[in-house]
Amino acid sequence: MTNYAEAIKQYRDAVHAAVTHTDDALTPDALEATRRQRVEQARASLLAARPTLPQPSETHDGVLDAKRARTADEIAVLQHEQAQVRAMLEAGQSLANILSNARPERALAIVDLVETLPEVLASTSRAEIIDETRLRAFDRLVELGDPDAVNAREVEQAAAAPLAWHRAMTETAESFDASISAMQEVYRLDPDAYEIARSGGGEQTARQLRMLEDGRSAFVAASD
Repeated sequence: MTNYAEAIKQYRDAVHAAVTHTDDALTPDALEATRRQRVEQARASLLAARPTLPQPSETHDGVLDAKRARTADEIAVLQHEQAQVRAMLEAGQSLANILSNARPERALAIVDLVETLPEVLASTSRAEIIDETRLRAFDRLVELGDPDAVNAREVEQAAAAPLAWHRAMTETAESFDASISAMQEVYRLDPDAYEIARSGGGEQTARQLRMLEDGRSAFVAASD
């Protein structure tokens, strides 16, 4: 991962060198063209250094959806578990607490039930609650050793690093600074590599790049 961080740093440093490049032998238009060319070369190098994206594979949502009740017996178990969950909720227990101790059938019942719970339907954070509940249910299946869930978790974890670095490098190439969420993913993976990636260039360089790309090259000088 350090190699990817170094690639981002080198790109940011190369952009700084490009937008501050001077040559008294060049006309203003020629100087602008040279600066643009150097920026594009740096951008191409960064994009070429990105990791290969992993192939699509089973996700936690896919695992949960594949385990939906289909047969009459499975539906009967589902309805029984949902009745138990509703009773526990009415008694004051939270979904998170119920899930933390749930057996597989109950965890899957909660996944099927959560979208129709009155408190969820009335919430302005409905989508977030549903997503969090599904993830908690998946985590519980992993904890219980469900083979499909365990396999999907291993695949997701293996794909996390290339996905995070590919996103951060792509966004950096597009706008000099990757989004906060992209860099947070990088930080969670490797704080040291994150610091390397953030060390190249700076806000002044970003401003100069914006000016260059906006066609305001006359105002972009090494002394800016």
